[in-house]
Amino acid sequence: RIKITVRASGSHPDVLTIEDAMRQVLDIFEMLESMPGVEWKLISASTNSPLQVEAEAISFEPSVDVTVVARAQKQNLATNLREITRGEPPSDPEFKTTIARRFLSRNLNGVGSTEIDLDIGAPITVTPRVAQDALNVLEKKLDALFDTVSTRDEIGSIEGTLSDVGTHYNLPAAKIIDTRNK
Repeated sequence: RIKITVRASGSHPDVLTIEDAMRQVLDIFEMLESMPGVEWKLISASTNSPLQVEAEAISFEPSVDVTVVARAQKQNLATNLREITRGEPPSDPEFKTTIARRFLSRNLNGVGSTEIDLDIGAPITVTPRVAQDALNVLEKKLDALFDTVSTRDEIGSIEGTLSDVGTHYNLPAAKIIDTRNK
């Protein structure tokens, strides 16, 4: 089971928008790795502020042991979130940093705190201060990906048109379109 509590910000304690609250919950489930045959079933959701949501993993395929998969998903998310909230970059190279940034940014604007109880250790509470520190960690990680490395001699070359520069599996990547065969 997963229990999520989303509270309004201190500057507007009576105002928690539907958009902020629901997206906070959806981002948490997006950060969980999706596995074929495993879904998260809504058990309960409060209608008052703070928003409280409870879900449990289910499987539509009899061959999938949902308890093992769900435990692994929750453990992975807990580890990554605890690392960034402690000021350390996530050790998982496949951690969904774009979604995490979105989730953390919302805690700086509109959401006062988000508590995630994964039934693995103490609940993870993200406040604006924790969110800002975690965002700084993720930005440093992104900057480190694009740090200049020592120069070396050219070993080979490629020919094509640069299409996109970004990350692939959280590592620097360039997408090049082959123009020789067109």
